[in-house]
Amino acid sequence: MAKIIIGIHGLGNKPEQALLEQWWLKSIKEGLDKSGLIYENIPFKLVYWADILYPQPESLNIKDEDDPHYLSEPYTAAKTELHAKPDPEKLSAKILKYIEEQLDKIFLREDMTLNFNNVTDRIIHNYFKDLEIYYSKDSVYQSNPPVLARKVIRQRLLDILKKHCKDEILLIAHSMGSIIAYDVLVNHKDECKVNTFVTVGSPLGIPIIISRIFEEHKSLKVPVNITSKWHNLSDPEDLVAMDHTLKDDFHENPNNIFIHDMLVYNDYQVNGKKNPHKIYGYLRTPEMAEIITTFLKVKRNAFVKTYYNVIGKVKDLYNKALRKEKK
Repeated sequence: MAKIIIGIHGLGNKPEQALLEQWWLKSIKEGLDKSGLIYENIPFKLVYWADILYPQPESLNIKDEDDPHYLSEPYTAAKTELHAKPDPEKLSAKILKYIEEQLDKIFLREDMTLNFNNVTDRIIHNYFKDLEIYYSKDSVYQSNPPVLARKVIRQRLLDILKKHCKDEILLIAHSMGSIIAYDVLVNHKDECKVNTFVTVGSPLGIPIIISRIFEEHKSLKVPVNITSKWHNLSDPEDLVAMDHTLKDDFHENPNNIFIHDMLVYNDYQVNGKKNPHKIYGYLRTPEMAEIITTFLKVKRNAFVKTYYNVIGKVKDLYNKALRKEKK
């Protein structure tokens, strides 16, 4: 069984697919290299869906910063050494946890419906237009016949997962990509399996999203088709991942798979400006490097078992040949 890493990007316009995929891979390799790990050929594919909502990608060729297609945050190699993950016992982490709990109490009722619907709808409209389109029952993709935009977006991921259904999959989902991935996994539990699921900078735990997920799926659980691990990485300063602990929102699945929340340091910056939500910084964290290494490496016991099976078969063939010669 082959192994493959599949990534799905987050909200907002993006550079063209080939370039974005190249930058994801560079970031992954950068993290592995800094951790002292060398992998020449990393099996990787990026699920690209920005073109569904943005017909023209961002471009390095555009120099006008006021142009909507100006690429303001390209991949840049880290200028600092790898950082240890933040200490969850520190005061700032405790304050964040308190804020998460209070937000749930304020915005979520016991039946998982939202208080202050008008307020939350306005937040989505003003700051998360991609999400507004994704959840809208009126936003259609102009195909023949027209279909809901979210169906087209989900299909992009489903097609890749089904194509690799016989492989072991590590799925990395960034930002809004984690919402898309969760929906696809829950809706297609018999069509695809994922060995390891990694969410980074994920908004899955914020009340607005929790309510929408519960409305569609009627439960908040780790999808049954995640067979090994679900890691959730977030930087404490990442405002999109406002709720940094998903374990207390999504219950473990029947296979006893639960969410492993990790606070990490996202070191991405460009022109001296930091962005703790940017995917490139998340992909090169030491925590991500460890997850990828654990997934890619062949267990020694399995290798030894295979080796002796092959040797045994060769010996059997050799002995049969000798017996035939003696006859």
